Amino acid sequence: MRVGIAVVIAVVILLASTVHANAITFDTDSGGNVKLATTNACPTIDKPAPFEAWFNIDDMNHRGFVDPTNQTPWPFAAKIAQIVCGAAENSKIKIGMYFIRALGTMTDAGLGDRPESDPEVIYKALEYVHDHRNVEVGFVLDGGTISPSSAKNLINKRLLPFSKIFWCLNGCFNTNSSSVFPYAINHEKFLTISDTKWSDGVDPVVYSSSGNFARSQIRNYLQEGSLIYDDHKLFDIFSKRYDAMTVCAATGCSTSSSFPSGLSLVKDRGIWVDPFYRHYTDADRGTAVSFSPQPSTAVDHYIRQFDGVDCTVDKKIRIAMFKLTDSKATQMVNALVRLKSRGCDVKMLLTQQGGSTTISSTVVSLLKSASIPAKCTAVAMHTKMILIGPMTNNAGRVLYGTANMSVSGLRYSEEHVITIDSRRASPAYQESIRRVYGEYMAGWTELNKTSKTCV
Repeated sequence: MRVGIAVVIAVVILLASTVHANAITFDTDSGGNVKLATTNACPTIDKPAPFEAWFNIDDMNHRGFVDPTNQTPWPFAAKIAQIVCGAAENSKIKIGMYFIRALGTMTDAGLGDRPESDPEVIYKALEYVHDHRNVEVGFVLDGGTISPSSAKNLINKRLLPFSKIFWCLNGCFNTNSSSVFPYAINHEKFLTISDTKWSDGVDPVVYSSSGNFARSQIRNYLQEGSLIYDDHKLFDIFSKRYDAMTVCAATGCSTSSSFPSGLSLVKDRGIWVDPFYRHYTDADRGTAVSFSPQPSTAVDHYIRQFDGVDCTVDKKIRIAMFKLTDSKATQMVNALVRLKSRGCDVKMLLTQQGGSTTISSTVVSLLKSASIPAKCTAVAMHTKMILIGPMTNNAGRVLYGTANMSVSGLRYSEEHVITIDSRRASPAYQESIRRVYGEYMAGWTELNKTSKTCV
C-alpha cells in the first residue's frame, strides 16, 4: 500500500506542470525514522511551504492497524511534536481539542500495557519549549462525558506543570444548561503557534487535524493533518476564537463583553454563533475558514460549497467523511443529487465502524435510492474532507477540518472548515495548494482501494 500511495501522489502531482514545491521535511534519524521530542531535545522541520498536509496511512502500512504491543510513538504523533518544536522564544501555543488522553498506564515504574505514548511525545515537545524557550501553552477541551474524572486527573497530572487547561461543558459558546436543547460539544482540533523559528520575523502557524491527541485516535483511525504557515489573518482568527472559548469556559460568557476585540459573535438560541459564512485570510492565499456554531437560518458550509460548483469546470467531487447522520442526510443527499444533475462526478467514502452513530441503514438506503456512489472504508476513517476540482489536473480546492455532516457539527458545536482554493490564490501560493490537493486526492484514492459496500 505504501508504494501505491506514492505512485498515486506522483501521478496526481505530475498532472499540474507548475507544481515543483517539495513536501514537508521532517527531521529523521539515520534509519529514516521521524525523530522524537524528548526532555533534552526538540527536533523540528525545515521551513515549510505555505500549505502542507499528511496522513497516518503510511504509519498503518508500516506498523499495522492498532499495533497494540509496540509502544513506540507513531510517526503521525512525532510529526505533530516537530511542529511544536518549531515554536520561537516567548511565543504562545493555543490548542483547541475535543479530547486528549495522557499517561494511560504509564508510571515511574514503566509503561504498562496501554500507555499514552503517542500523545506523550507531543507533550514532551510542549514541555520542552515551555521550559527552554519560555513558551506559553494552553488547552481548551470539552469537559463532558468524553473526559471522565479519571481521564481529567491524568491530564491535569501530566499537563498542569507547564500548561493552562480550560474545560468547556456542553460546548464553549453554548450558554444553555446541559438539559436544554440544542446540545453541543467543543469538537475542535487545532493548534496555533504565534511565532516560529523557521525564518526571520514573525511567522505564525495554524495546525488543523481530524484527530485528537490520543493513542486510540492515532492508531485506530485513518487521520489527516495540515499546516498553514505564515498566514497572519488565519492565525489571528483562530487565536481569538481560542481566547473566547477560554472566556466561556471560565465565566460562562452570558455576555460578549470579555470576548477579544474584533471577534464578532451574536447570540442565537442561547449560543454565541458566527454570523459570517466564511472568513478570508491573508491576501492572495486563496484561503478561507468557516466556523460553527452557525445561526439557525444559515445554509450549511458544505451545501453552499456544493451549490456553487460549476460542473463544467470542476467535475470531480470526492468526499471522505467520518459521519453522515440521519438528521442531516436528506439535505446533504439532495445537494449531491443537484451536483450530479449538473454533470459532476460524485464519489463518497464513509465510516461504518462507528455503527449507527456514523452511518445508519436509513442513510445507506437514502444514498442508494439517490444513486450516489458511496462506499465504506475497510479501516475506520476519521477524516472530514471534500475535494472539488477538474477531472484531469489538480487546480482545485480542498475543504477540511473537524465538522461532520451532522446537525451538531454544522450548527451547535465548536468546529471549523478550512477551504484552500488554487484558483483564488496568486502564483506564489498556487503550486503549494496544488501539491496539497494532489496529496489529499492521493489519500482519498488510497482509502478507496479497499472500500466496500456500506450495509
